[in-house]
Amino acid sequence: MDHKEKLILKQVSLKAAASVGGTKDEVVANATYFNEWLLKGIDLDTVVNNFSTGQNENKFVATCPSCNSEVWDNRATAQNNQPVWKCRNQDCTGGTFSKKYNKLMPWASWEENEFYNQEMKFKKNNTVEDKAIEGEVVENPMVDDEDGAPF
Repeated sequence: MDHKEKLILKQVSLKAAASVGGTKDEVVANATYFNEWLLKGIDLDTVVNNFSTGQNENKFVATCPSCNSEVWDNRATAQNNQPVWKCRNQDCTGGTFSKKYNKLMPWASWEENEFYNQEMKFKKNNTVEDKAIEGEVVENPMVDDEDGAPF
């Protein structure tokens, strides 16, 4: 996080603390508390879930945080109380204990945006526009005005 972003967080914290009200010392104490709280979770480049993700044919592949197996993406088909993401490995024990089956279930998540940060990072690192094409020559359409600016 750069200096500008930290400054914006301080301003947001101060405004929130001022909205809460109180004496000058209370506002400063609240602003400090809010700022520290925001700084704990603000870095979006850190991996929210501490597991790796893979790729398959230049396509993002979400992997289980417990066993690193590929997971099912049921975002389009999940209904009622079905998990949106579920580990494909039936031997995975990273989920919760099921009283019905009397065992640890494979990892599952009901959060639709579970892999959002990892997918955006993957897309950012694998876009064609960002990569230089070797030997490509781009003509500069901008030319200097010899007569000066038109205004």
